[in-house]
Amino acid sequence: MYKQLKDRWLHLNEFENGFLSDDLFKIVCTKYSEKHRYYHTLDHIKSCLSIFDEISYDIKDAQIFEIALWLHDVIYNPKETNNEEQSTLFASELLSDAGFDGAYIEAVNVLIMATKHPSIPLTIEEKYIVDIDLAILGTTGDIYDSYSDKIKKEYCHIPLYLYKRGRKKVLQSFLKQKSIYKTEYFVSKYELHARANLEREMSHL
Repeated sequence: MYKQLKDRWLHLNEFENGFLSDDLFKIVCTKYSEKHRYYHTLDHIKSCLSIFDEISYDIKDAQIFEIALWLHDVIYNPKETNNEEQSTLFASELLSDAGFDGAYIEAVNVLIMATKHPSIPLTIEEKYIVDIDLAILGTTGDIYDSYSDKIKKEYCHIPLYLYKRGRKKVLQSFLKQKSIYKTEYFVSKYELHARANLEREMSHL
């Protein structure tokens, strides 16, 4: 997987903006390999990129979008609530070092911030990045159960009864929405499965 992801990262240099070096790739990989991560790892990024490939035809600037996918969880501390904000700061420094200009970096950061829950995505790109990030909710039961177990491990510092209370609030916030997903493609492919998975997890909390 490492080589596959590295090749994809370096492939971004076929676009005209900036230069994403092997050294920067290693820095990003180090962040996603932190010991406290169980779900928010390189596997999550790999999955997001794979799903992105299914809808990339509908994205105006594929490089901006893909870089945002790479960096949307680059800072992740389950004890904090400002991970997206911290990820944009990291992204700004990394992309500045790589030679990207301020307007380009801001466009990446807008997409990163769209993944903060709850949020109100406005553009089609913001809607797609939110849906890709949440695609795991609409996967098969066994994949979803593995995901929920990993999330639970990331919050192992919290007493179980508090975790269950907080997790219920998160699941309920999704279920109360008219639709969990914001684009027609994801609604048709994942919505029903996502609601079934969320309701099933709720019943076990």
